Amino acid sequence: GEGPSVPRKRAEVILAENPPAYQVGSRIRVFYNARDWFVGHLTEFDEASGEWEIVYGEGDRDAMRLPDADAVLLPPPELLVQAVEDASADIRRGLKALARRGDT
Repeated sequence: GEGPSVPRKRAEVILAENPPAYQVGSRIRVFYNARDWFVGHLTEFDEASGEWEIVYGEGDRDAMRLPDADAVLLPPPELLVQAVEDASADIRRGLKALARRGDT
């Protein structure tokens, strides 16, 4: 038969163990004009200038030195999905516990 099930790690644990890094393909959110956030991907690092090229969803390109106060690395999308699933499971468990309390 199958062995005992091993609980999967929660998204926040995975993120703590593997924080986003500045590397080609990383997703990044950049704040512009003191009011707008734009999400893009790091596509290339220029060692001569020390700048990363960022390509945004609309195809616009920018270059900036990182880290920067106006830029935040984002976790991979699949980790965000897992975080939502983890939170939903927590809510379901909490509702079940409340329902059991009401039965006593």
